[in-house]
This record gives sequence, structure tokens and C-alpha cells, in this order.
Amino acid sequence: MKRTGKYTDARVESILNLLKKGVTAKGAAMASGISEKTFYLWKRDQPPFAAAVEQAIGESEANLVQIALDGTKRNPQLAIQLLERRFREWARHSSQEARVTGEIRTTVAPGLVAALQSVPETVNGREVDLLVN
Repeated sequence: MKRTGKYTDARVESILNLLKKGVTAKGAAMASGISEKTFYLWKRDQPPFAAAVEQAIGESEANLVQIALDGTKRNPQLAIQLLERRFREWARHSSQEARVTGEIRTTVAPGLVAALQSVPETVNGREVDLLVN
């Protein structure tokens, strides 16, 4: 890998090892002595680094999935949680209802009130007058 300034094989190896352990990009960068911004600049400007980062993240995910799967033997609920997170059709669907109580006050221009009062309204096919107080 190309060495420029802080971009060294040792620093790259440190970042990749941390990513493989599941550390975030920001955490791996900071622990390796660079900023998050520098990390993303390297990813953009150094294709071999970008590829190695993606591979490290993939390895991390595979390792974490295996740990989770191993955990399902002791706690089957983990399997359900994995399915819910990984596959949309397994996700829990819930609906929530909100009730608002209280009074809403608004001011309507008198001209608009007069215009609305003169407009007929049809209810069930029958014309009725609007009642506006």
C-alpha cells in the first residue's frame, strides 16, 4: 500500500483489525490515530484500502452472526430477534393509536364565514345548509 503522511501499513493494519472486531469506522480511525474524515478520504483515494475495509467489515459481520447463531442454542429467542432484524417479513408489525383531547381555536375571516354560509352542502344526496356559529 502507498505510504503518504499518516498512511502507513501499520496504521492500515490497525484499522482493519479493529474493523474485524466490530469497531465502527470512526472508532477504528480514532484508535489508530487519524480522524474519521481522514479515514473516509483514504477510502475514497486508496482503492486497495477501500477494498480491505469492505472485506474487514464483511468478516466482522460474519463473525458476529456466527456468535449470535451459537447463542441461539442457549437462548432460542435470539433466533427470532435475528430473523426480525434480517428479514422484513419476520419483523414485528405494530400499530399505534393516538387520541388528542382538547379544543382547537382558530380565527376565520368574517368574509370567508359569510361565503361558506352561502354554499349549499349535499348530504346523502340531499342539499342542506351549513350551520356556522
